[in-house]
Amino acid sequence: MMIDISSWHTVADNPPDRVPLLCYCDADGSMFLGFAIHPYLSLDRTVSLVNWYKQTGLHEWQRAEHIVTRWKEVT
Repeated sequence: MMIDISSWHTVADNPPDRVPLLCYCDADGSMFLGFAIHPYLSLDRTVSLVNWYKQTGLHEWQRAEHIVTRWKEVT
């Protein structure tokens, strides 16, 4: 089954913090359940680093090795 990701947000749109998200990586086409944490925001609010995490087990989350390029909130 193919999933249409054309309407998903790109990383240019800041994802919500610690909200479950479907994440997609253009490099290898991988998709996973994850969330984002914004650990740093510059004083002028122009630079925001985002760390991505993926669910690797029922109660286990690890830093994502993939570079997330698109995301969608889980509804």
